[in-house]
This record gives sequence, structure tokens and C-alpha cells, in this order.
Amino acid sequence: MRSLFRRRDELVKRSSKNQIKIKSQLLYFGIDLPAEYDNSYWSKDMVAWIESQTWQYTTGWATTSSRINYYKYVGI
Repeated sequence: MRSLFRRRDELVKRSSKNQIKIKSQLLYFGIDLPAEYDNSYWSKDMVAWIESQTWQYTTGWATTSSRINYYKYVGI
């Protein structure tokens, strides 16, 4: 059981870091989060909002899209 708890803890930490990186990229590319999404809880609506944004640079979208896919895959 201890190894399972450690693994979950590791995944939660990685997921949190990934969320921070996504928010950071949004800010870097000049996309402001609406006040309703600017919290630590990520709803499906927030993820859909991020995916619906138009990006000036395709490389920025490719990186963010990859991070969003990772977030969805881990699902924590």
C-alpha cells in the first residue's frame, strides 16, 4: 500500500507542476484566464476554454496542447 500512496503522491505533484506550466504559458502568450477559472480547481469547462483559444504561434499551441493531453491522461 505504501508504494501505491507514494506513486499517487508523485502523480499529483507532477500534475500540479503541469497545471502551473500551462497557466504560465497562457500568460507568456498573452492569454488571460477569466476570473472564474483562476483557481486551483480545474473543471472540464476550463480545459475546454483553454483548448478553444486561438494562438498566434502554432508552437505555443503545440506545447500547450501536449500539456493539456498529459493533464487529461493523468486525470488527477
